[in-house]
Amino acid sequence: MDNIGHIRTYEVTIVNLNTNDATEMVVQSGEYMSTGKFVIRSTLNDQEIVSEHDVYFTAFQQFRDKLLEAGYGIKCNGARLNAASFSKYENGPQVYILEAGSSALPESSVDIWAKADIEDFPDSLTQNRYKNKWYDKHIGSKQDTGLSKLCLAGFILFFMPAVVLLLGLLTGGRGFLIEEVFPISLLICPLAGIIFSIAGLVSVRRHGQKGKGFGIAGVVLPAIALTIIVVLVGPVLIGSASESARMRKNEMYSMGSTGKASNTEYDVSQYLIPEGYDFKSLNITVSETEFKSYAESKLQAVSKSTEKSIRGTYQDYNFIIVRSDRLDEWLKANLPGGFTSSNGNLTAWYSVPWEFAATRPAYLSVYKDPSDKFIVITNCNDYKVISEFFD
Repeated sequence: MDNIGHIRTYEVTIVNLNTNDATEMVVQSGEYMSTGKFVIRSTLNDQEIVSEHDVYFTAFQQFRDKLLEAGYGIKCNGARLNAASFSKYENGPQVYILEAGSSALPESSVDIWAKADIEDFPDSLTQNRYKNKWYDKHIGSKQDTGLSKLCLAGFILFFMPAVVLLLGLLTGGRGFLIEEVFPISLLICPLAGIIFSIAGLVSVRRHGQKGKGFGIAGVVLPAIALTIIVVLVGPVLIGSASESARMRKNEMYSMGSTGKASNTEYDVSQYLIPEGYDFKSLNITVSETEFKSYAESKLQAVSKSTEKSIRGTYQDYNFIIVRSDRLDEWLKANLPGGFTSSNGNLTAWYSVPWEFAATRPAYLSVYKDPSDKFIVITNCNDYKVISEFFD
């Protein structure tokens, strides 16, 4: 039984329904490791009989029905007319034997394959009818026919965002309730309300409970609200997703931001790029070999390499090295607005995703190698590290 685990073998008695002759049959059962379905199989008169299903007892019933079609009945507990499976034993070879005069489930189950001295061999349809009649008579009549709590909960959930907003306004109009809870509740509460209401309507139909009106309102009202939200907010979300995708293509994405400078006693002024510095006027040409050799000599690890730039890390800080003769091309792809100026020197400002449909600005330090051949962009704020990088 390929790809099947937990294989068990049973020896059962089958009866030829025409001649009433009994014989032994070897049955194997297991569970597909890939799908979790139960499989039962055996061989009868050189013909393989196989059944499979998510529920063990249903797989057994299918197997038993195939035997009946071949003219054989199986003498085991699972083939009894009053054998029934409930959720507790759906995943194993156990069944309840329902007693006609009892109004409660038996305290314990029995093995499906254990031998049973039975003369009649019902099919699955007959067996399931017996179970349903027994359940409706002894269990179904005891079900709660009062107001469906699920329907009521689904209806109440629709109004929860308004309650959160009201509480937020009563407590000052700002803070956690307004800024954090309310936006989330606008989406979560209607969805949860629909789920609760649908489950409640199913319960109302099956058990005759009250609250159908609450259930219908709990589905319709949130659906209308969600439709309005999607129509109004959808374009914003699409635009935000597009903007986020554009940001992720930026080589500076996820580099973070340069914090307050530390170890400022180290002099990095010779590496700073003054505002208005013109690399084009230098007429510098950098070969690919020279570019890669420089990057390998500076970076301790490389994460991305292109013909214009190489990104990596040095002492746990992120660095991007850009060829000065390809700077305009790199800026066009990553910083269309170009570098900005801060305290008379160039810096790189860019946007990173922040909260729902929002971004926040971040800046990176920009330096140049003394040879003017390479521009270095980094989130490093340690002047000691910067000095060591260029040494």
